[in-house]
Amino acid sequence: QMDPKAAKELVKGPAGSIVRLKTQRASAPAQEFTMERSSAASSSETGSAMGAATGMVSKEPSVPEKGKEGAEKAAALHEQLSSLMKQLDDARSDMRNKVAMQSEMEQHAKQSKQTEAKSAALAKELEASNAKLAETKSKA
Repeated sequence: QMDPKAAKELVKGPAGSIVRLKTQRASAPAQEFTMERSSAASSSETGSAMGAATGMVSKEPSVPEKGKEGAEKAAALHEQLSSLMKQLDDARSDMRNKVAMQSEMEQHAKQSKQTEAKSAALAKELEASNAKLAETKSKA
């Protein structure tokens, strides 16, 4: 077993050079990792003494970090959903207005046809009346 300080000393070296680590946990088979050293990273980036010393960042997010990330994604999705729902409500309102306007236009078109029919009937009646008048004048 090796403590993090000892591991830190073993993996120090110039940026770009290769580090090979062999690890084994309990009864699991050993695993070998090959990494390239990079310039030193801050400990807040790596979250471990070894990572801070070597600049190798290989930290998995912690449960609170994952929770925070999930909450942020959920909040963003909620905002998108709210925006889409508002757009849907606006579209429904526009559709209702268009349907009402179309209904009103159809009603006006019907009234216009009725007026045209009345006008045509009155024109025929006027024509018949004028014909009778002309006939009466010619007899007189």
